[in-house]
Amino acid sequence: MVIGLNIYQVNIPAGRVADTGSLTLLQGRNDYFIRYEYNATSVADYNLDGFLDVLASGSTIADGKNTTVFYWDVKNNTVKTYSDPQPGMGAAYTNGWQMEPGA
Repeated sequence: MVIGLNIYQVNIPAGRVADTGSLTLLQGRNDYFIRYEYNATSVADYNLDGFLDVLASGSTIADGKNTTVFYWDVKNNTVKTYSDPQPGMGAAYTNGWQMEPGA
């Protein structure tokens, strides 16, 4: 399971008894923060190298701060980001969007 820039192993035992499953973090990035609790995450072979990559919206500064789009090449563990600083719109926009991408 992928949430933001974290990849988890999900273990749901046979019988599916409530609260008996577990999540184990397999790989993650600590340069990713949650922008909104409903951030978008997609998994695809974006660079066509035969391995899955992660695209996610989040923040580069701290939880709830600027909106940034992340591209994580998991195989090579490299991250590229895109935000749209708009200094002419005031101090709140110097680090990127204040809303989610596409808003």
